[in-house]
Formats: sequence, C-alpha cells, structure tokens
Amino acid sequence: MAIHQEETFHCSAARLYEALTNAEQFGCLTETTAEIDLVVGGKFNCFNGWIHGVTVEMITNQRLVQAWRAKTWRTGIYSIISFKFEAISDTETKIIFDQIGFPQEDKTYLELAWHDKYWNQLKSYLNA
Repeated sequence: MAIHQEETFHCSAARLYEALTNAEQFGCLTETTAEIDLVVGGKFNCFNGWIHGVTVEMITNQRLVQAWRAKTWRTGIYSIISFKFEAISDTETKIIFDQIGFPQEDKTYLELAWHDKYWNQLKSYLNA
C-alpha cells in the first residue's frame, strides 16, 4: 500500500519545514497538542497523542522522513512517511509526499486525512 501526493504552498521551503517540525507551530495549525524532538531518532506525537513515532531522516528545509503510527494500529505497525520540500521560488514550495506500510483498510481515510488535516490546515495557517 502506498500514497503519493503533491501540494504547492505559497511560502518558502524553510517556512513550510518549520511549520511541520516546530511543535508549537504544528499545534497551532492543527489546533491540537504536539511534541516534537527534532533530531534523527527523536520521538514525536501529535493530534493530541493520536499519532506518534520517530524521525528517521531529516535534511533541514529539504527532506523529512518519519516512522509514523496511529494509536489504533496493532502493536508494532509503523508506516514510513516522507516529505520532500522542493523550492519552486523564494515564495513557493512543493511538498512531494509518500507514505508506505500502513494497514490496507486505512488507505482511503489516510488519503483524505492528508488533505484535510495537513495540506488544507497548512495552507490556512501559512496564509493567515
């Protein structure tokens, strides 16, 4: 199972990366609690503890890879998510997003949730 999505944002790659990796900003944009230890191997949780995991790889303003799981998934199941930040200009950035390894029955929900809970929320937050 895999999900691939691409979204364009009207901000710099640095601004977009910061919104996704700074716990205070992420909490504001999702209107939930978030904790992020932004180092490789650092743990995170977001959406009031609904999602948690560990950062696998990070290249500031360019790439973020996380082992990610929902609290309702069976023990030991982690999905790998990858955000690639592609600067189109100083004021426009594309996120190339991929997710693999999630339970098959969650695919439709996840495809919609990335739009509703991430992309749309980010666009509203960054344009505010």
